[in-house]
Amino acid sequence: TVESETTAATLGARGVRKYNPMANLDFISVPLGIYIENHLKFTKDLKVIPKIYATNYFLKDETGEYLNGKMDKRIWLLWAEGRVHNEFKTIETPVGLIPKYEDLKTLFIRELGKDYTEAEYIQQFSLRVVKYLEKMERMSKIFENIQMPAAFTEELKAQTERLKKASTKFGEDVISPFKFLDM
Repeated sequence: TVESETTAATLGARGVRKYNPMANLDFISVPLGIYIENHLKFTKDLKVIPKIYATNYFLKDETGEYLNGKMDKRIWLLWAEGRVHNEFKTIETPVGLIPKYEDLKTLFIRELGKDYTEAEYIQQFSLRVVKYLEKMERMSKIFENIQMPAAFTEELKAQTERLKKASTKFGEDVISPFKFLDM
């Protein structure tokens, strides 16, 4: 979706979830639907479509502590670069592709000289179905009043359905990434 959380770089209270596409709303000079449509058109005439990645550097645990260290960002960038060169496989989830644990563990040891545990991986990459569905609902209400490209609206609905299907299949509100290995 195109929801962000406020940070120290924004005015007002920190940690507030709000409608702000890629934390970029203040810099979008055309209607959002046109902005998104331009992003979707970007690949239309390309022979090789670039892979696109998303990271959440601000992911926190239940106590409010960040789950990533500053240097961990290096691993996410190296993994993305490796994906561009087909060095890493992925796990398909209802909302996109995520790294495999073994690849991240290897990168953490090689690049940072530190262990990356399964517990860290599960905490960072588990699918928080209820939170995703709540976000989808918030964004759907906002998009009712904005003319969005059909492809965007369809993908939002498809992701919602995939999330509901995964929740039903696994019977959990938070699903470990390891459960998606055999899907």
